[in-house]
Amino acid sequence: MINTRLTFFSEGLEDLTGGVTTELLTSDILDTDEFWNNEIIKVNKEFLFGCSTGLLDGGYGSRDGISEGHAYVIMEAREISTGQRLVKLR
Repeated sequence: MINTRLTFFSEGLEDLTGGVTTELLTSDILDTDEFWNNEIIKVNKEFLFGCSTGLLDGGYGSRDGISEGHAYVIMEAREISTGQRLVKLR
């Protein structure tokens, strides 16, 4: 079964930019620090990123304001002096 939310999100990004998208599950990220430093921190400089929830239709508990079954665009990523990583979503 194809998850249409994810498919339409990536297709929309391709249509808007003319680029090619890659779909990645968070469970496929082997080194989160490397992913942050080499990918996410470059958002809107070298890469455009989007994300969505509810791909596996499982219960994930509280998401603190993140809506299940919804797509987001990563607008900005920063690491502050304490080492905390922040991501601005829309």
